[in-house]
Amino acid sequence: MVSNRWSEPERPRDYKSLPAYDRADYWHTLARAITLESPDIAEIKTFRDQIFRVHFYVLSVFLLGVMLFALIFSFGSLSAAKAQIMDDYEYVFNFEEKIRGEYQNFWKNGLGDTVTEDEFLSEMEAGHSNRFLRTSPLYIILGSPLWILLFGLLWPRPCPVRFDRKREVIYTWHTSWFRKTFYVADVAPSSLSGLHADIAPAAKGRPIMFGTFTGPVSIQMFQADNPEKKREFQVGPYPTCHEHHNVDVLMFIRAFMSGYLYDEAGNRAPWNGDWLTKLQRGPVFFFDWLRWLGGKTLAPKRDFDEAQTEAALMAYLTTPGTRSRAG
Repeated sequence: MVSNRWSEPERPRDYKSLPAYDRADYWHTLARAITLESPDIAEIKTFRDQIFRVHFYVLSVFLLGVMLFALIFSFGSLSAAKAQIMDDYEYVFNFEEKIRGEYQNFWKNGLGDTVTEDEFLSEMEAGHSNRFLRTSPLYIILGSPLWILLFGLLWPRPCPVRFDRKREVIYTWHTSWFRKTFYVADVAPSSLSGLHADIAPAAKGRPIMFGTFTGPVSIQMFQADNPEKKREFQVGPYPTCHEHHNVDVLMFIRAFMSGYLYDEAGNRAPWNGDWLTKLQRGPVFFFDWLRWLGGKTLAPKRDFDEAQTEAALMAYLTTPGTRSRAG
């Protein structure tokens, strides 16, 4: 059953009480944002890539509707528009073959011996020499939705952000035009120091509809080989399931990376990953198709190369001079 109800579920008091929380719809919405690779590793997609791709696809569909309306308005019907387009195509790309065929079928008997086939071809070429220049702007404009859609499909999907609670780090790869850089943040599980994460401004979290939805989770990481160079990564689902969806995502991150939590009675307890089994999908929501669409691309996906990632991670973890939990 599909529902378009974006009701906001109740939530735990704080991240420490999250593992004991049993409200099913809360975990259903979290499962739309977080991929659990193992009890010790979770991944979250980058937000900007999702919102960029969804907006491009929605814009393409809208412009495609405008294009179809323009064709019907200009030619009277889609069949007439198709016939005109095919005729223009033949004149541009198969001109000689089309003209010779017309000469044999329609003009030979009427013209007799006064005009040869080659002379007829030369005359027609002179009359249609600028036909492509006259019609190409129209087709370029009408084809713009397809170009926009193609641009969205070929835009690479960046690497997600990985949360590794066993090794007490958060990391990802950032690929620019010139290099691929390993970014990392070192997290102390006892106090969560080193986890520089917060909610971005509300305007950045707005879905396709209007609303004051909270923005994505902004996480600050630094280059593993150059801690002075820092970068902000925004993670979270798009569109969000309810107004404070990313608040729940941030709460999960803190609970997942924590070295200890609390039981239902409020007593301090060692970390136990059994609560992660609650992270399961529930009923289908109307905007799930947009979240699915936000991850679709024809370009190579910039995912984790496990061997390269392991090498970069071990180089960072075994170099005391680059690993610091200060701040």
